[in-house]
Amino acid sequence: MRLFAQYYNTMFVNNLGDNLILGRLSSMCRPDNVFLDLCCGSGRVLAFPLKQGVKAVGIDNDPEILAVAHNYLQNMGHSNYELIKANALDLEFDSRFKIATCVSHCMSFFRGETANQRLLERVHKSLIAGGLFFMESYELPRV
Repeated sequence: MRLFAQYYNTMFVNNLGDNLILGRLSSMCRPDNVFLDLCCGSGRVLAFPLKQGVKAVGIDNDPEILAVAHNYLQNMGHSNYELIKANALDLEFDSRFKIATCVSHCMSFFRGETANQRLLERVHKSLIAGGLFFMESYELPRV
């Protein structure tokens, strides 16, 4: 397993906003809802809805990091999740998710107006009525 996949989980575990934001988003779900995390990485975000009894789906394009996510979630005793190797730009879900997230700098993977537009259209189509998409993004200053 690549060093990055092993190290990834340590970069973001216990971020200051996790309980405030991810815990609150997860609490908005009922047990029959499904929570989606785009570019799910190590599965850290998925643990929040799973703790609340909500099914969680993670999508990532990297099979090694998905293996890390699977081990992480299994070690926490979770089983009500699905991990999918896919590019988030290729989402093909219709009205399935209550909450969708894309956090921990992952929006930076979708560069350009065309990619951003496609991602937003795909996420919108995948949300149930009244669903919510939470994304976290930042722009590095130009030097």
